[in-house]
Amino acid sequence: MPTVSLTNMHIAQNIMLKMKSSLKIGITSIVYNSHLNTVLAIGQELKKRGHQVIYYGFFDAKERVLAAGLEFCGIAEVEHPLGTNDKFQQQVSQMIGYDANKFSVKFVENQLSLYLSHLPNILKSASLDGFICDQTLLGLSSITEYLKIPTVQLCCTLAVIYTEFLFRPSPVSPFQDYSVNPLKQIINIIFTQVKCSFLFKNWRKLVNRFRKAHQLPLIWTALGLFQGKYLATIAQLIPELDFPTSFLPRNFYYCGSFSKNISEKDIYFPYEKLSNKPLIYACLGTSQNGNWEAFKLMDKACCSLDVQLVLSFGKKGCLSNFPIDELSANTIAFDYVPQKSLIKKSTLVINHAGLNSALETLQAGKPMICIPICYDQPEVAARMKRVGVAEVVPIEKLTVKRLQDAIIKVLKNDKYQQNASIYQEKLLQTGGVARAADIIETVIRYGSL
Repeated sequence: MPTVSLTNMHIAQNIMLKMKSSLKIGITSIVYNSHLNTVLAIGQELKKRGHQVIYYGFFDAKERVLAAGLEFCGIAEVEHPLGTNDKFQQQVSQMIGYDANKFSVKFVENQLSLYLSHLPNILKSASLDGFICDQTLLGLSSITEYLKIPTVQLCCTLAVIYTEFLFRPSPVSPFQDYSVNPLKQIINIIFTQVKCSFLFKNWRKLVNRFRKAHQLPLIWTALGLFQGKYLATIAQLIPELDFPTSFLPRNFYYCGSFSKNISEKDIYFPYEKLSNKPLIYACLGTSQNGNWEAFKLMDKACCSLDVQLVLSFGKKGCLSNFPIDELSANTIAFDYVPQKSLIKKSTLVINHAGLNSALETLQAGKPMICIPICYDQPEVAARMKRVGVAEVVPIEKLTVKRLQDAIIKVLKNDKYQQNASIYQEKLLQTGGVARAADIIETVIRYGSL
């Protein structure tokens, strides 16, 4: 990943940045809950330190941004009106695997097109000291590169580093577990190159049209989209949970989980319905929560075990479409629950291996069953399994027996709980949002740590 060199004409501006007590920082992300949660947590920490933080994005994010106490600058209200993201979520919630990946890439590609059309003129007059960009918006840094705005890349999901992409599993790799087997690595490299070239073909053309129009060097491969001129790349993971590596760039920083201790007192839950049996809490996130069969299989896998199962659909209105009368006596289901509270009360958590969900589970010191569905979830699940805090049952292979066997294995083997406690302690020792904010402040002011 190339480092940023300041030109002579910006030396004076750089000196002024070092002297400023308050910075004006732009921030953006795709409008997924997990991504918004991540960037808003960083934004709130920076605002608490006296900086002005402005979120640039679509109107689907406006309510959340303002509720977080940050400023909002909307773009493309006509082309991307309020409610567009909800329609997308309804469609993708029932997809799995490559279909979900392909559909989502096209959706975000359309969003990127609007960013490239609208954002440059807005930022030209914004007088920003720095910009924080969600890594998922591949190529968006072309705008800040053109405008010479110091930029930090924030990894809301698993970090994808160009120098690493060919050496570790990617979301499109056939082998997701970490391996030093040369044959598996070669197969992963070939699949990654070919599938990324197909998935991001139009995306690369879109970015290159902007870069050509503004006399920036063109990107020649699909994987080149993962490069960019960033002062720093910040990942919400710790090295102990990641696959071993020796290829990370010098300006890459592990910061741990960005999850915040948000009050859940306003979220109703009938705690009196919880029994004395070991509690299993299950949720498949807010994006892939439309797979009713997966929830039914969870219920069937637990019904003959001496446990209580709490199902959460992660979004209001889902329960009315679910056949709740078919659930067993030891299962209770809800649209939305105080998740952190229930995870703490649980003996075991079943999740989709979204990065935020996995880290939130580990922060509570709980083992998990991962049911990866799409995106980077297979990679997250592979990392959790590797460190001994989880068993993995991919959605494509999910059956009552496989899930029940995994549940029994984790419940009967104390090693999973012991490992979860070890990584809980490691996560709690990292700086999280405070560490990330320290890095952002420093690199925007000084160019590097």
